[in-house]
Amino acid sequence: MASNTLVQLFSALSDNTRLKIILVLSKHEPYISCQELRKRFNLSQPAMSHHFRILRESKLVKMRKVGRRVYYSMNWERLGQIEKFVRDIKTMERGQ
Repeated sequence: MASNTLVQLFSALSDNTRLKIILVLSKHEPYISCQELRKRFNLSQPAMSHHFRILRESKLVKMRKVGRRVYYSMNWERLGQIEKFVRDIKTMERGQ
């Protein structure tokens, strides 16, 4: 994985609100509405949009529109790439 991609991923996860959003999404499969997330976090629409723009750009979440409603879910494949990166570092550290 390219270093700029990793920087984008870790930057997206470095914000406390976004990290909490990821934790909520990980427990709600397959999708949870943006409305419900806004209520949970008591955020304005612009603030929520800002956080989800960053999460979408880093490909940590998936978005689905149904009519006027927007639903989000985890992108488990992307999370798996982070997990692989960490495993690779651990392997390099051990000299294997």
